[in-house]
Order: sequence, then structure tokens, then C-alpha cells
Amino acid sequence: ELADLQLLDKFDRASAGPPYAAQVASVSSRVDPVPAPRMVDTESHSRSVDAELGSIGVVEGRVLKLDIVSTWGDKSYMGLAGIEVLVLEDGHIKAAVLQPNQIDACPRDLSAVGFFDDPRVLKNLLNGVNDSANDETMWLVPFTEGSKHYVQLDLGRIRSVVGVRVWNYNKATEDVLRGCKEVIF
Repeated sequence: ELADLQLLDKFDRASAGPPYAAQVASVSSRVDPVPAPRMVDTESHSRSVDAELGSIGVVEGRVLKLDIVSTWGDKSYMGLAGIEVLVLEDGHIKAAVLQPNQIDACPRDLSAVGFFDDPRVLKNLLNGVNDSANDETMWLVPFTEGSKHYVQLDLGRIRSVVGVRVWNYNKATEDVLRGCKEVIF
């Protein structure tokens, strides 16, 4: 587990971004993660789309579903701190602006196990506060291995998706095991 955390830390510093991209379905000490696509400043970049994208694949669609297969080790809970969908728009890569009514999940929150006033709710994944240890900015749900766990985003219309950034739950050192280890897009 320490090797996994060191790998994620090394990757985070090297890529200047979160440790996941759409091309990465599982990150472990045996897998070299793929760097997340760069954000493009639309004001100062005039290179062609092909030059910006390089070998990054583009997937077109309206609904993006993240099936969460496993955590980093927590057997009871799973959480995330944020999700950002990168789309190709007007020749540039931009973060899609999504509203709380465009996200769904199973389970949605901790009310599934009787905690009705917990601040770690689904809409927090879209609040843009992705690098935080504050409960009120993250999402947490019960986790049972083999059960259905997913997050689904409705992009509002067919979009050209070039990447997805996912920030894992990181409230405290002992809680990093609640983050998603394997995700199928």
C-alpha cells in the first residue's frame, strides 16, 4: 500500500494533475499510470487540435458511467473528492460544466445505510474543490465488494470526451483506502 501511495505521489508531481485519466482503469504499483490530458488555455494557444491531442483518444457520447469495482482496501466505504470531464470544444480541451442534476450514483450517499444528515453527498463531486480534506466537499457511500457501485454523468448532449479526472477520497491518511482503485469507464 505504501508503494501504491508513493507511485500516486510521484505521478501527481510529474503530471501536475490528478492521478487518473480516462485511459486508466486500474492504478497499482504494477501499472504505470497514463498522464491526464493537459488543459488548453483558449486565449493563448492556437495550435491545431491534432497537435494538442497527440495520441489521446476522443470518445463521443452523452452519458459517461464509471463502474467502481474496488477500493484501495476499505471493505465498508468508498468515496471520491471530485470528477472532471474534459471535452473537446471549439478546437480546445475544456472542463465540461456540469450541474448537480446531471449526476447520479448507486448508492447516492450514506442515507442508504441510515445517515441522512451527512455532508458527503453526490453533488460535491462537481463543486470544483477536488484537493481537500474537508468532509463537506467530498462524497462517501457504503461499499460492498461484488455489489453495484457507479457514478453516471449526463453531459447534456453528445460531447467529444478526451479525458476524465478523478480525485479519490482523502479526508485523512487512514481514509485513503476508501478511494476507488479499479474503475471501468
